[in-house]
Amino acid sequence: MRQPSKRMLRVTAIALAAWGWTAGWPMPTALAQPVNENRLLDKAKPDECFVAVGSAQNLPWKSGQRCDGQLKVNQAYVWGLARTTNRLWFGTAANVHCLVLQVYLGITTEITTPSYVCEFQKHVFNPSVPAGVPGDWRSPKIYVRDLVANKTIDLDAKLDTAGRALLRSTLGIRSAGTNKGVVFFAGPSLDNKAINVLAFKDDAGMTFLGGKRLDAYNDIRQWIVVGGQLYTGARVTADATGRVIRWAGSATDPFVFEEVGKTDAEPAYFAVQNGRLYTTTWGGFNANKRPSGLYASPAIPTGSALKSADRDKWTKIWDVAKYEVDPVTAATLVGGAISSFNNQLYWGLMQVPLTGVVAHYKTCDSAPRTTEDTVIAIVNSTRPIPIFRSSGDPTDAKAQLLYGSANLPKYDCATKAWQSVPNASGQKPLYGEAGFGNLFNTYTWSSAVFRNRLYFGTFDWSYLFGDGLPQIAAALKLEVPSNFTELIGYVGQQGLFGADMWRFDNATTAASAESQTGLGNPLNYGIRTIASDAANMYVGMANPMNLKTGGTQNGGWELRKLAPSAR
Repeated sequence: MRQPSKRMLRVTAIALAAWGWTAGWPMPTALAQPVNENRLLDKAKPDECFVAVGSAQNLPWKSGQRCDGQLKVNQAYVWGLARTTNRLWFGTAANVHCLVLQVYLGITTEITTPSYVCEFQKHVFNPSVPAGVPGDWRSPKIYVRDLVANKTIDLDAKLDTAGRALLRSTLGIRSAGTNKGVVFFAGPSLDNKAINVLAFKDDAGMTFLGGKRLDAYNDIRQWIVVGGQLYTGARVTADATGRVIRWAGSATDPFVFEEVGKTDAEPAYFAVQNGRLYTTTWGGFNANKRPSGLYASPAIPTGSALKSADRDKWTKIWDVAKYEVDPVTAATLVGGAISSFNNQLYWGLMQVPLTGVVAHYKTCDSAPRTTEDTVIAIVNSTRPIPIFRSSGDPTDAKAQLLYGSANLPKYDCATKAWQSVPNASGQKPLYGEAGFGNLFNTYTWSSAVFRNRLYFGTFDWSYLFGDGLPQIAAALKLEVPSNFTELIGYVGQQGLFGADMWRFDNATTAASAESQTGLGNPLNYGIRTIASDAANMYVGMANPMNLKTGGTQNGGWELRKLAPSAR
C-alpha cells in the first residue's frame, strides 16, 4: 500500500484541524508493550457453503461435506461471556456487522468484499425467518469451555424443544451472567419486542433449567455480582427508558427478577465502588435523544441488596453534553465500558461508525456536496473514544478527561460550515488524544481490572471499512474519492489493523498498549467481552470477516486467554 496522496492528506488534515488533532494523520505513536502471554483457546468454525449472493445453494455446511462454493463462517462475536470456577459460558452472534449496516445505517444493497459478504434481504438461506429480520441473521450458539479438560461443548443438545425454539428466536446472546450456581444467557428477541433468557445449572450435567421471553424489555447488555447479588440492566420496550434488575430467584425458580433502578435510557455497562452500583447508559438515538450518561445507585447497605424501593433513587451524575459540543453528533454517542480502579471510576464512550455523518446528512441540510465535503464530514462527525475518570461522588461527580479532544468540530446550520470549539468541559486531555491516538478506535467495548491493572478493549474499524468503504459509502449515497481508502490502507501497512487493548498500570501515568493488532489476529476488530479470575483474563473477540476461512488469520469469533508473562 502506497503512501496516501498529498490531496487526501490535505483534505483529511483540514478535517482534523477542526478538532485540534496535532499529529496530522492520526497514527498511534506508542508501540504495544504486553505484560501478558496471549493464547487462543478456541475459534468459530466455517458453518456455511457460500456460492453467491441470493443463491439457493448457500447452505449449512459441516466438516467433511462437499462445498462447491466458498466456506463461510457466520458466528462472529463472543457477545456474552461468564465464568464459573472451572468453566467459561459464552454465547455468540452472527454477522453482526451486516446487522449494524442494515439496522443502524439503513443499508439494504448487498456488499461483497474479499473479506466479508452481507446479503441483506437477498438471502434465501432461511426462508422461515420472519419478515423484517435482517437477512444475514443466523441463530446464535451457546457454549461452555471446560477449563480443566480444555474443550468446548455446544449446549444445543442440552436444550429441550421449547428452549431450542427460544434460542432460535433470539437475535444474539448479548449477555451472560452467573451467581449461586445458575448461569443466564440473554439477548434481544428477533421481533425486537422482548428479551429471551435461558438458564442453566453449573453442575456436572450442565442442566438446562428453562427459558423465558420477557416482553417488558427489548435489550440487555451486561450482568454484575455485587455483595453476593446478581444485577443486570434492560431497555423498556414501551418507552426506551432503562431498568436495573436484581435476580431474586433460585435454581428451582430461576426467572424471578425485581426492578431496583430506573434510568432514562438503557443501562449498558456496570461497575461497583464504595457501596454504590454505577451504570453507563445507551441514550441518544437509542432513547428518544435522551443523552447517554452515567448513573449512580443509592448506597447499598452492607450485607443487603438494592430493592424495589430504590428504583427511583438513582442519580444521573454525568452525561455526554459535558464533553460533546455538537448536538447532532451527541445523539450518536452511547455509554461504554466502565471499571473501578484505585477508588476511581474510569469509563469511555461508543459511536457506531458513520452514524455521525448519516445523522448530519439528515439534519439542517448539512449533507456533503462534494467528495471533499464528504471526507471532512466523515472525520468531523466521527468521535474516537474519550476516557474519563471520576470519584463517582453523586454530589460532586466532576469528570476528568484522560484521553480525548481539547477541541471538537461543531456544525453551524446557518453558515453550513464546521467550527472548531473547545470541548464542553473546557479540559485538555491529561494523557493523550482520543482513541488512544487512533481515529478508528470508536468503541470503549470492554473493561476489567486484572492483577492490579485496568484494561480497556476497543473496537477499531479501520480494517472493516478499509475493506468495503466504497460500497458502504455508495449505499449511503456518500461520494468519497476512490483513493480515500489509501488512508485506511496506510494504517494497515503500519501493522495497526485490529482491536486495541490498553492498560493503566497505576493511577498516575498514561496507559500502555497491551495489543494494537486484535490480540494477534488483525481481523479481530473488537475486544467484546472479558471475564477474569485470579490467574487469567479470558477475552471474547469480535471478528465478522465471514469469507476469511482458508488462511492463517481467519474470520469468526475467538476465545483467548491472557496470563502474566514469565519474562
